[in-house]
Amino acid sequence: MIWHNFDAFLTAIGKLLLFDLGPVGSIHIERIVAIAAIAGTVRLARRTGLLQYPLAALVYSAMLLVWHYQPDQRFVFPLYPLLLAGLWAETRNLLEALRTAWDKRGVDRVASAIGAGAVAAFALFFAFTNAYGLLRLVPDVLTAYQSDLEHRRPAYQWIAKHLPSSASVFAYDDPLLYLYTGHRSCNLPLPPKLLYYDDAATDRLVHSIP
Repeated sequence: MIWHNFDAFLTAIGKLLLFDLGPVGSIHIERIVAIAAIAGTVRLARRTGLLQYPLAALVYSAMLLVWHYQPDQRFVFPLYPLLLAGLWAETRNLLEALRTAWDKRGVDRVASAIGAGAVAAFALFFAFTNAYGLLRLVPDVLTAYQSDLEHRRPAYQWIAKHLPSSASVFAYDDPLLYLYTGHRSCNLPLPPKLLYYDDAATDRLVHSIP
């Protein structure tokens, strides 16, 4: 479980910083960006001596690794400012190394030029993914949530009208059901063994709920 969560943790960091663009993104790029952000965070903490946020992030990350659900972007979002600062710190360190190499001659200067081109391409990719995500994907997600709510309203109205006040309900969005019906609701937690390793058993569990 920890190994699955660690892989998901790195991927989620990459998707958070680059914005998850589905097929356009690359899991390898996301992992590289995540490792760079983590390394930059360590470098930043050592250089500044400001340890409160990094130490809190370390404990929080350890919790995510043993949590019985793979951490996605929403779980690592509290770390976003720190990770963004770490990514910038690591990028700046790379730029300083490239500038040092540029001052030399021959192969070092060629390598520096190639590296600078790669950094420039990444900066453009970073700007594009975040701009596209914020201006296009986020509005689409909000529209989809609104559409889902409109489709559920008849069910909420039926529950509020026909069920006795003492009735409780299983629901995926249990707080939302409570707000719209006044009925206590419970989300069904899935056992970690099923969630991680047995999709068929998970389906049987969900479809067998009375």
